[in-house]
Amino acid sequence: MKKIFFSILIATCGLVFSSCSKDGGENMPQTPNAANQRILEIMQANYAWDLPDPLPDERTVTNLYFEGLLSSLDTYTYKDVGGAKVTKRYSSISKIADLAPATTSYDIGFEYAANEYSDGKAYYVVLYVKKGSKAESLGIKRGYLISRVGVGTNADDLTVVTTSNWGTLLPDYINSGQEFTMLIRIPNGQEGPFSMAAEDTAAQSAETRNPLYTSTTLTYGSAKIGYVVMNNFLNASSYVSPLLNQLSSFKSAGINNLVLDLRYNATGGYDYLKPIGSALVKSQDKGTTFAYLTNASKTRTTAYDFVTSANGTSVPNLGDQLDNVYVITGQNTAGPAETLIHALRAYWGSNLKVMGELSKGRNVASSGNVYDNETAANSTWVFQIALGYMADKNLDYSYNTGILLNSEVKEINTTSGTTSLLKALGDPEEYVLSTIIFDLTGTTPGATAGLRSSASDMPTPVKYLGSSIKEAPGTISLESLYK
Repeated sequence: MKKIFFSILIATCGLVFSSCSKDGGENMPQTPNAANQRILEIMQANYAWDLPDPLPDERTVTNLYFEGLLSSLDTYTYKDVGGAKVTKRYSSISKIADLAPATTSYDIGFEYAANEYSDGKAYYVVLYVKKGSKAESLGIKRGYLISRVGVGTNADDLTVVTTSNWGTLLPDYINSGQEFTMLIRIPNGQEGPFSMAAEDTAAQSAETRNPLYTSTTLTYGSAKIGYVVMNNFLNASSYVSPLLNQLSSFKSAGINNLVLDLRYNATGGYDYLKPIGSALVKSQDKGTTFAYLTNASKTRTTAYDFVTSANGTSVPNLGDQLDNVYVITGQNTAGPAETLIHALRAYWGSNLKVMGELSKGRNVASSGNVYDNETAANSTWVFQIALGYMADKNLDYSYNTGILLNSEVKEINTTSGTTSLLKALGDPEEYVLSTIIFDLTGTTPGATAGLRSSASDMPTPVKYLGSSIKEAPGTISLESLYK
């Protein structure tokens, strides 16, 4: 890979800023713009696609110059919290002076989806409750339905969730940081009010932030199944080691089938690829490389090689004793999680099965935030660029329409005319996990084969509206590419 000077200051932890403001009214400088020259050099060495020919005039106002360098392929589409389709670029630039000042960020302590149901109403449904959160202490659980939100103690004081307000009603109360009330419908129980104030994310405990949500071991005859949930791939420096320790525990327990649950894994970095790939690919199959970052023309690549340790923790060779790997995906699975699945499939072939729902298809990695000056304090602009496609060992990155499913299994669905409940993640009767257990062993967990735990008093979901889980492009710091 071609290298250039690299005395630039990188902010490795940021996510993409909002698209830049237009300064087209300013007069064009008479001499080349130093910020533009810097941007060009970085783009020439690191951008995912070919730059235009001819290049924009370097005297152009910086944000317009930056946009003039971008490829028409530098876009992705997603649905915002209200369900509207939004198109954004992987690459963006902002004038630092125009950025809104940092404000307190609040978190409700659980992630949720919104659905329209058979009773003609819309509800928020709790997908999972974060460990150690206030929501957990209040007894809120996965599968609970939220019908009203507002301020007050009586149901009539609260606003009904609808198909038109779901995208703003609960988020607005969460972001206020003030106490509010949710009317929650409990399966096989009554509706009741739960009052709370969202928590400052900066004050959240390490337990609440931990993306390794839960793990368990299940045994069915000769099949010993290890199940683990990773809800994002953020903060590898803190959370790679706990994950490797869990995989080591699976190895010691004699696990011979692994279920990796990535259904809610929507963002993060690619630092998890090497250790997870190294743990799960069989030693006899390993070459030198697990995955690649490559530009569109495949003329510039960065290898993600196999490793024996990460962050001071040994990588177990769990893959050597595995017969099968199952991966659970969902509508929110995106970025690094998809790359991991795609790269594993290149090694495991038909012995890796993907079950769940179609993922996002995000196969492009973006940089961390880069400044236009070596000193952040002297910078005017901050930008982020698309670095390339995340590919498997064969330099294949053809998962832009989502990871190919072996079997579609919707966690929110109906079975035999009754409503299938959202059982706890890791519970063998949880719909998707129980489907995997049946596929693997021929046994359906639960008292009666073919049935799922259900509650007759709960309405049936008929239309998915959206989710609180926020997607963001997977990031790689430029600095890490030159180590």
